[in-house]
Amino acid sequence: MATLILPFNNTNTTLNQLIAVFEQIAEDHAQINCFAYGQAYEIDAVTENNYPLLWVWVQPSTIGIQSIKYVFRVWIMDLVNAEGTSVQQDEVQSDTANVLWDIAFLLRDKYDLQVSFDITVTPFTEAFNNRSTGWYADYTIEIPQQYGICDVPIK
Repeated sequence: MATLILPFNNTNTTLNQLIAVFEQIAEDHAQINCFAYGQAYEIDAVTENNYPLLWVWVQPSTIGIQSIKYVFRVWIMDLVNAEGTSVQQDEVQSDTANVLWDIAFLLRDKYDLQVSFDITVTPFTEAFNNRSTGWYADYTIEIPQQYGICDVPIK
């Protein structure tokens, strides 16, 4: 993938550009092997994931007068061994929690995005039809908008 370049000040950044940011984070992060975008129920449908997996899906978001606040549900998961021992499960949850922390700071510091902190993270185990465990978090990213009536593509 080519180097991702966001607009100056990230004003009017699009949803597709934000998805590309998450994909770039997955490619660059040493503890993430795979990226996918889609609704959570699709995780079971994908059979060729190379774990640890970063899965992202946009949640209900808010359009304001001067900004859009996108909410992304971000899942980070890995597989536990076949025996499913609690020791390995604890290790996976510890690692994946740290990755969520990394992502928040990468969004803010590397990509200069306005991330709302006090992010709630939720652990899960075997939420899908596999031995995956990890965490998910909802990241709110506020994108300033400089649109007006002159910017509307009217026929």
